[in-house]
Amino acid sequence: AGDAAAAAAARLAVASVLKGDGNDLFRDGKPAEAAAAYAAGLKMVEVEGKLAEGEGEAALATALHANLAACYAAGNEYESVLSHATEALRLSDGKHAKSLFRRGVAYANLGRVEEADADLSRAASLLPAGDKDLAQAQLKVDAARAVRLGVGPEGSIPLHADVYVKLGAPADKDAAVEAGEGIDGALARYAAVLRRMHLGELKPDVAKGEEAPKEFSEAEAALFAAVDGGGGERALADRVL
Repeated sequence: AGDAAAAAAARLAVASVLKGDGNDLFRDGKPAEAAAAYAAGLKMVEVEGKLAEGEGEAALATALHANLAACYAAGNEYESVLSHATEALRLSDGKHAKSLFRRGVAYANLGRVEEADADLSRAASLLPAGDKDLAQAQLKVDAARAVRLGVGPEGSIPLHADVYVKLGAPADKDAAVEAGEGIDGALARYAAVLRRMHLGELKPDVAKGEEAPKEFSEAEAALFAAVDGGGGERALADRVL
């Protein structure tokens, strides 16, 4: 029994080191290499393909699966994100906020709007109030729903109106967006455009084959550019691991 306990402790220690190595690689912009380290860590807490019993193993496996979900999200491999985030949630009795967030974002990117909405709503109850990453993800869900269902008068699409306020969009639909530069300004302009879609002020030009209004596509592109140019991905990596 003593030898078995010592071996289990040794495996747990190695898995913890591999997790740390993976975190460093992810922060350095190497998600594929990070995923390999996390996967190796998982093997250390498994016995014959099954998770070893123990609170330490379960907690570490939860973190490793959650971080693998982040790695696959970086490569837009959303089905793999779903698999690892779901396993992290199974191990944590559905209470791992980061895994709920990542699975919700993956669902949104796959167009599974209702499932995304459910996960992000649950994540919102566990994450700090006003979390901008969560608000941005909810905007993606709202946009997917708007494009899927079509844009109509207020009330026809069940959007989360409070998200617009969190991201700095003007409460007055006619007000000009006087947002600053960088990620915050891009988020505010994106939110304002989506709000105008919700109110029926912006609609796609069907004759030109648009699925969404031109203004929305431009605002979305500007947001992605701001995140890439403003070090947003590195900042996010420092927060999520």
